[in-house]
Amino acid sequence: MVREFVVAVTVDRPLSEVFAFVADHRNVQPLLAGVRRWEPLGRGPAREGARYDVEIEVIGLRWADVLRITTWRPGHAIEFVNEKAPIRVEGRWRFREALDGTRVELRIRYEPPGRALGALLAAPIERAAQSQLQAAMRELKSTLEEV
Repeated sequence: MVREFVVAVTVDRPLSEVFAFVADHRNVQPLLAGVRRWEPLGRGPAREGARYDVEIEVIGLRWADVLRITTWRPGHAIEFVNEKAPIRVEGRWRFREALDGTRVELRIRYEPPGRALGALLAAPIERAAQSQLQAAMRELKSTLEEV
């Protein structure tokens, strides 16, 4: 059974500035608790097809993988999938103008292994991951609005 969760925030900054900040891989690790590594594989700017060597920790469990950008629409969307881990993860960042700045949304979809048992075991990890990502959204807002 596919599971999904969404975190979002409105940042009182122009859309182009918010997108540029999120799109810069150097901002991921300081922004998101639990990220141990987030490094590009290859040279050049972020774009569709770009790949990143990542290691993430959630409630003491470490996950090393390669993330690949599947959609790159500056000012609108960044989508990614993982390439290695046994649990397929898809993510989608969306950006849109709002009356009070820029609305940023991150949607994560994944399918835990083992059907019902996997879903049961995934629940506490999902809650922790969602909490970490929501904290990252608050930090994104705080960091960009201080400028």
